[in-house]
Amino acid sequence: MAPPAGRGRRGDPRHGPSLDPDARIAGRAGAPAHAAPREAGTGRPGDRRGLQGDLAAQDRGPQGRARHRAHRPRRPGCRRRRRRHPDRRSAGAGPPPRRHPGHCPLGARPCPGDRDLTEAPPFDCFDSGRGHIGLAAALERLRQRVGPIVGTETVPLAEAAGRVLAAPLVSPRAVPAFDNAAVDGFAFAATSQASTGPSRLTLVSDRAAAGHPATAAVPPGHAMRVLTGAMMPAGTDTVAMQEEVVEDGTSLTLARPMRPSSNRRRAGEDIAAGATLFATGLLLRPHHVAVAAEIGLARLPVFERLRLALLSSGDELREPGGSLPPGALFDANRYLLRSLLRNLPIEVDDLGILADEPDAVAAAMLAAAGTHHVILSSGGASRGDEDHVVRTVERHGRLHFWQIAMKPGRPLAFGHLGEALTIGLPGNPVAAAVCFMRLARPVLARLAGADWLEPRAFTLPAAFELTKKPGRTELLRARLVGSTVEIIRRQGSGILTSLTDADGLVEVAESTTRIVPGDSVKFFSFNELGAV
Repeated sequence: MAPPAGRGRRGDPRHGPSLDPDARIAGRAGAPAHAAPREAGTGRPGDRRGLQGDLAAQDRGPQGRARHRAHRPRRPGCRRRRRRHPDRRSAGAGPPPRRHPGHCPLGARPCPGDRDLTEAPPFDCFDSGRGHIGLAAALERLRQRVGPIVGTETVPLAEAAGRVLAAPLVSPRAVPAFDNAAVDGFAFAATSQASTGPSRLTLVSDRAAAGHPATAAVPPGHAMRVLTGAMMPAGTDTVAMQEEVVEDGTSLTLARPMRPSSNRRRAGEDIAAGATLFATGLLLRPHHVAVAAEIGLARLPVFERLRLALLSSGDELREPGGSLPPGALFDANRYLLRSLLRNLPIEVDDLGILADEPDAVAAAMLAAAGTHHVILSSGGASRGDEDHVVRTVERHGRLHFWQIAMKPGRPLAFGHLGEALTIGLPGNPVAAAVCFMRLARPVLARLAGADWLEPRAFTLPAAFELTKKPGRTELLRARLVGSTVEIIRRQGSGILTSLTDADGLVEVAESTTRIVPGDSVKFFSFNELGAV
């Protein structure tokens, strides 16, 4: 499908709530805080398609740019860099199977089909460079680099809700298709009534109802009985409500003149024929599907669902419902993440809990990489002795730790394993939830073809006092109190009940060092963050 040149009028997130608006917050906050401008829904652009676009010049120093110019491959926009440890792949461990031989990981751009995973890889959108990066900068970098990696299909209208539109939706017809009555009453020509005072009109014997248009025109000085939705009879342009007239069976009396075209819906006043209603990348909601039905479409072009493998890692984890030996924990993260994924166009395959066995972890992940677009894990997103998820990606693929200056949230582990993308979240449940909502969720939505999901922020007065160090964004669990917002007392990244006590997150900027009651703060409701 050809991608649109720009965003359509209907469904444009810049002209309305991003997902499910929280009217209660909107009423308290007034106008929403300005979010970062969104990228037009351009589908899959040529030189930046998928996860392999050009790295902005400011992301590399002069030496780096010179080196890349010297080693630039023949394909424009696909840059390669040297591997520090070309022999990292363990002896005898071959690359995972390719789903699409002859294509780069994630199907973004053609490359030699026999490329070994230990070769210098093409430009990687997840290479964050060295040092810490701020949350806002990390989000912007991901927003610019990430694109759709799935194909397209057409689905019946009844199955379209929750999917991502893969082509602009253009209306083949006007809605309404004809002028019609907005109320039950009597239709007549406005010129038939007196300019002042009461008017008396003769009733014709015919009538019009929805689906049953009149068979004859209405002469001047006459009126016809019409019901709501009926096509306006020929010779009429105005409808008087039945409660506003006096009718005696053969005629009716209007107490005063009516404005011409009163109670008349004009053809095309809702949708004009040929109008672009929705742009590529729209996450379809029930009201979007209803509009598609209204214009007579039975099927819609959508992106295929992103296939995601979900797993937890750790010998200490147990499935809920079983026994809990000393030192063990029930696995809450997987259920948290699966619930958060439910509102995205993603097909989730739950791989369960992987024990801390290097060979078993590697086998499971390599198998998943051959059949999934993304592997999402929680726990093991560091370089500890038992962090075998990270070690598997590091040994058999490419791995980048993002040192994001945010709390909660440790370094996030992004990488590629075969043709699959890998995202490693922290093991602490609150940190995993916050990192998913603010970082992983918009990335996954974009990979699935949707527009970048930037949650709408509300500016509210603080009902708390806070002192923090500069240089780090803090995301605090918070609840609404009247027209203000207060933070939850316990903010530990392992205190899961702090999420159940909260209505959303207060985001405190890197540069802020102190907040006192009454200061304006940025608040994201859980609705906006997809936790519904």
